[in-house]
Amino acid sequence: MTTTKTKINGKDIWISVNPITEELPNGFLQDSENQYICFYSFTEPTGISYGAIFKDYNDNNKIFESAENAYSYAKKTLSDEIYPERFEHPLDYNLDNVSEIMNKSLIVDLGIWGEDEVKETILGKVVGVNLTNVGEINISSLKIEKENGITKFYSIMEILAFRKP
Repeated sequence: MTTTKTKINGKDIWISVNPITEELPNGFLQDSENQYICFYSFTEPTGISYGAIFKDYNDNNKIFESAENAYSYAKKTLSDEIYPERFEHPLDYNLDNVSEIMNKSLIVDLGIWGEDEVKETILGKVVGVNLTNVGEINISSLKIEKENGITKFYSIMEILAFRKP
């Protein structure tokens, strides 16, 4: 069992990867070389509990071909599911932190830059980013997929705030 502490969207998370144990014909147990399961926990795991195990679409334990695949899957899946502690002002998102809001259901308040009045509120998820390279690389617009499946780019200047649904 290998356990790694990592930070995802500002939260400490422990990811544990364990090879599946196989019983040999002689009755001895041996760790598999190409089958792994993966756990995650928001508290440091103990010898008794490693946390929640990742499941497949049939609600069976998800099996990975390597420890690296298990760890990568855990980081990507948890990054998509865990909301940040607090949302930044839309203009403060950049390539380093935009992943915190990607692929999560969000309430997005839209309006006119420089004004506080919300003109429209949408529910959707950020699925893409357009960049501008004026002096430095910044986000110019976000591609948001609404609940009905329609996607649209919104200028970062018309996004007033992000909120958790």
